[in-house]
Amino acid sequence: MPRFPFALPEGLASPGAPPAAATPRRHHREFAYPALVLCLIVALWLGLTAELRQLHDAVLRSAAERAAGLAAATAENVARTLDDMDRTLGILRTLNRAEPGLLASGRLDLALWSRGRPANAPTLRLSLLDDAGTITHSDLGPAREGQALAAAPDIAAALRASGDRLRLGVPPPGPDGATLRASRKLFGPDGAPAGLAIAEIDTAWLTRHFEATAPEGATLRLVGPDGARLATDQLPATLPADPGGPQEPALTASSSAEPYGVRVEVSLNPNLALADWRRARGILLLAGGLISFAGLLLATLLARRHAELADEQRNLVAILDGLEDGALLAEPDGRIAAHNARALTLLGVPALPRGARLADLVRLQIERGVFGPPDQLDTATRQRLRDEAEHPAPGLVTHTRADGIVLELRTSLLPDGAVLRLCRDVTAASRTEAALATAGDEALAAERARGEFLAVMSHEIRTPMNGIIGVAGLLLDGELPEEARRNAQLILDSASHLLSMINDILDFARLDSGRLELEETAFDVRGLFTGAIDLLAPDARAKGLALDLDMAEDVPRRAGGDPRRLRQVLLNLVGNAIKFTATGSVRVAVTRLDRVPGAVRIGVTVSDTGIGIAPEAQSRLFDPFSQADSSIARRFGGSGLGLAISRRLVARMGGSIEVESTLGLGSVFRFDVRLRARRASDEPGGPPAIAGRRVLVAEDNEASRLVVTRLLERAGHRVEAVVDGRAALAAVAGGEYDVVLMDVAMPALDGLAATRAIRALPTPARDIAVIGLTAATLPAEMQACHDAGMDLVLTKPVIAEHLAAAMADALARRPPRPPAAPAARAPAVENRSFDPAVLDALVRDIGPVLAGDLVRRFSEGAFAQLATMQGRLATGELAAIARTAEALAGSAATIGLMRLSRAADALARPAQPPSAADLADELREVRTLLHGGLDELRLWRAPAGV
Repeated sequence: MPRFPFALPEGLASPGAPPAAATPRRHHREFAYPALVLCLIVALWLGLTAELRQLHDAVLRSAAERAAGLAAATAENVARTLDDMDRTLGILRTLNRAEPGLLASGRLDLALWSRGRPANAPTLRLSLLDDAGTITHSDLGPAREGQALAAAPDIAAALRASGDRLRLGVPPPGPDGATLRASRKLFGPDGAPAGLAIAEIDTAWLTRHFEATAPEGATLRLVGPDGARLATDQLPATLPADPGGPQEPALTASSSAEPYGVRVEVSLNPNLALADWRRARGILLLAGGLISFAGLLLATLLARRHAELADEQRNLVAILDGLEDGALLAEPDGRIAAHNARALTLLGVPALPRGARLADLVRLQIERGVFGPPDQLDTATRQRLRDEAEHPAPGLVTHTRADGIVLELRTSLLPDGAVLRLCRDVTAASRTEAALATAGDEALAAERARGEFLAVMSHEIRTPMNGIIGVAGLLLDGELPEEARRNAQLILDSASHLLSMINDILDFARLDSGRLELEETAFDVRGLFTGAIDLLAPDARAKGLALDLDMAEDVPRRAGGDPRRLRQVLLNLVGNAIKFTATGSVRVAVTRLDRVPGAVRIGVTVSDTGIGIAPEAQSRLFDPFSQADSSIARRFGGSGLGLAISRRLVARMGGSIEVESTLGLGSVFRFDVRLRARRASDEPGGPPAIAGRRVLVAEDNEASRLVVTRLLERAGHRVEAVVDGRAALAAVAGGEYDVVLMDVAMPALDGLAATRAIRALPTPARDIAVIGLTAATLPAEMQACHDAGMDLVLTKPVIAEHLAAAMADALARRPPRPPAAPAARAPAVENRSFDPAVLDALVRDIGPVLAGDLVRRFSEGAFAQLATMQGRLATGELAAIARTAEALAGSAATIGLMRLSRAADALARPAQPPSAADLADELREVRTLLHGGLDELRLWRAPAGV
């Protein structure tokens, strides 16, 4: 009888073996299950083998048929081309025989004739040879005339031949690649041989035709009438042969291009054709193996179960059969009725005495140090363990033994009051869980690091690109010599193209990871489409194309959505249409598709008369890094991401995009987006007037600082610029600005910290509008800017229209700044140069470190400002003196030098135009007040608690 891996106390021993007569029947039943399952498995594998053989033969037949079709199609194409070459040579021969002087006089321009052929016909290169094999005329002009071809085997054979037929040959590869050459004899009016007329054609026409229809791994070979190879094309195989299986011989089919005797041979790699079959074979074999294993396992389990049911008591089989974990069964009175050896091993006791109870088990565990050294186990813990043994509660608990083994103990109460306890060693699982938790933390840290790296690299790349594009634009706006203007335009175009590639890669990365968030704002729908068309109109005019916009009357004027992303899709599609259209037109049609309450669906169609897209390429057109054919990137450039990004953006906006195209005739792209409908009451009253504002620009990059400053000055604003966050904080604290343009990444104090410090300043400085400037575009970076207190964030490069819109929006969000009320102060303080209460308040608001830095920077820069004003006085630059004095007044008031601030403010805003002598006196007074104020400032002590 089978033996169990557990011991049974007295009274629960297994019943005796069955009678001898019953044993054979039991053995027959035990072997019946495996025999039945084995027969089923054999039948399964026989059927599976036959099916795989049929599939294998079918795949090879299909590949052979495809090779034959390719050979026939290519042969037909070769025959048509050779017909064309033969007709052309026949015309030349007829002209030469009818009027020999026509070709010799040069009145027939071969180059003009060859260029006048149909656009879809292969390009022929025509030449005329005399009896000696020397080229007398060629459509390549003087570069080829005079060249001797008599040494070429095909030319020599044609000159010697007495017959009159089209002869084929292969000249050595030239700079334009491999060619195919056909020749016919020329005859004079008297019928005497007068040389040869030859036509050469680039074999690229054959390559293009073959690549468009051939599968991967296909090879092409042309064999002439004499058995010589005329042309060969090898397409790369991207699928390797099966390393574990036999290599099938190549499948080769041939067809003749009659009546020229040219044989076309096409070979396919059957191992590539069988790749899918091998994958299917692997899956089927794996499934068959699993089914076989499951069947054998099932048969074994059924046989074992049958034997156990026949030999053991039903209650023990129901509880303990097949358990791999420790199992222990206790009667309602606590007496242990049964257990397996695994239970004792996990519980840490070698054996249990006969009639032992759960309390005895706990006592043995304590004595053997399972819960720790016995002499260190306190009384309370001992009592708790005994109570749990005498009154077991159902549930799952995890216990770690003193030796580090982690056990999972599951206790169940049976209906009759018995206790079933299962023990499992989960040490490995526990360690795995801890390792997974650590790996998860490391993965999150890696993701954060990746985001931070992407943000840093985005900033480090886009910031100088902003400077390059902006400075190039500034150069083009000025007076430049023609060559310098061309160079500046080349810089601008190259930088814009590089920035577009960078934006595509960043957008695709965010879309691919689901981190790109769409904006929700009201915008002018008609203005967006009109502006996009106007932006691309110069490109269309430069190519002589008509660019039309047809907008239906029912398209709403305004809607809610993400205008920037909608413009990105539109510019990409229309820009592609212009790029791939040489002649004709590009047309954009905008319609309203439906009228859903609260929403509006806009349909856009972009059609062109360009080069078109082959049908087999349309299926992968929207795949990342994919283009219609491999020459597109070389001819037109691009990353192959534009359409992939457009499809995902359109999907995010609740729409879809599709394409219809005919090769050589043009393409039509259609997409639709879902926008939020706008009520008339939602329309804004128009942007606020923002001209003439005082703006502070904080930007450490010189080129970016120059670009932003010039854009603001051209818009009519008064601009001051600083190079780090500390200077920006000092300027805001001491001046009266309407807007701060704050670069996020700056030395000393970055834009985020500077913005938080500004929001901690007293009113009204804390309420100033702050617009962030950043090259980072990740949502986390944008959120960090808003969390720091920035009203809006502009991504670099900054353009004029985005800057104007951001300033209008930011000013609209902030209430008008009330004039600062003069602080009440004691008469004794009025006569002092330094008011300590102002600096005390500043320390409380922004902390002693930042406040001390402001004082230090003021001390270092005030005398330089005085020297600057003194120098401006000598040159009579009164406006520059006023600007410098205004900055000095603001920074002095920030740290409490009130008399100096009032004197500098009076210098900046005189009641009447001052004379040079008056300005000199006022400058001397400012210098005196500066010295006195700094002397008092040195005696200042921070207030208690700071």
